[in-house]
Amino acid sequence: MTGINTIKPDHYSFTATLSACAGSCKLHYGQKIHGMIVSAGYSSSLPVNNSLIDMYAKCLNPCSAHDVFEEIKFKNNVSWCSLLFAYVHNNQFQVAQSVFDSMPNKVNIAWNTMIAGHAQNGNVKTCVNLFNKMMTESCEQDQWTFSSLMNAATEAQEYHIGCMFHAFIIKKGWNSAVEANNSILSFYAHLSTPNDVSKIFESIQTLTQVSWNAIIDAQMKIGNTQNALIAFHNAPEKNVISWTSMISGYVRNGNAEEGIRFFVNMIRTNLLPDNFSLGAVLHACSLMATLGHGKMIHSLAIRHDKEEMSSIFYLLEYHLKNPW
Repeated sequence: MTGINTIKPDHYSFTATLSACAGSCKLHYGQKIHGMIVSAGYSSSLPVNNSLIDMYAKCLNPCSAHDVFEEIKFKNNVSWCSLLFAYVHNNQFQVAQSVFDSMPNKVNIAWNTMIAGHAQNGNVKTCVNLFNKMMTESCEQDQWTFSSLMNAATEAQEYHIGCMFHAFIIKKGWNSAVEANNSILSFYAHLSTPNDVSKIFESIQTLTQVSWNAIIDAQMKIGNTQNALIAFHNAPEKNVISWTSMISGYVRNGNAEEGIRFFVNMIRTNLLPDNFSLGAVLHACSLMATLGHGKMIHSLAIRHDKEEMSSIFYLLEYHLKNPW
């Protein structure tokens, strides 16, 4: 035990621990590690400072990320991109644009960060403008660029723009890349015919969870619950999105009871429901006017200590007492 106490952390252990804090969004622990970094004399280490910026960015504290950035004497591309991400991740696009414009070297990751951030908010025109500037400045695009562009078209429900991006993906040779294909599949699942989705699905060589979820959703949209069920069972892994697609799909196709059954089966697999799955089963219970089911799910929400879940189930009880 004495030997363990004499071991002092180095920049490797600090960066690894900060990465863990960032991944779990534990700001309090990250701040404690920051204090230890200062005490241990690693506040001038570039890798450690870059990890601090990343931690504060992912823990939704861009001001602290900026403070660390300002203290770095010799910044590199990682420093700039981490700060840029801090503002984009917090939807502070004006400040992010200022950081982006100030960057001495606008690398591919910086462009992708900007495009991805605007894509999540459905700002498709801004994404198109960024993409055009990216090409003008001869910055190489990759599958992450095109994946974000396809997501922007999906969020904004811009079918023709999405088709244009799809054409670019084929032209640039990224149509075999997993991320690009998944975003294409998701786009057509949301905005096109199920036949288009099936063709894209069949052409993908490497299927991921996102691919399977998209085909499940597409089959449910056309009312083919049997094909959706086959895809669900064929998927090697099921996450909460897979289950939610089945639950909401059954409800949308007039089988609320089956939707509730899938919700119960999802809980049995020890998957924690999110707001989307709860919203779907709420709709199912309200359609069936089954207060007993609603109370059971309400109890589940309380056991998981989800305050937001509890609020949803108060709504559930209201809808069940006042059925549509």
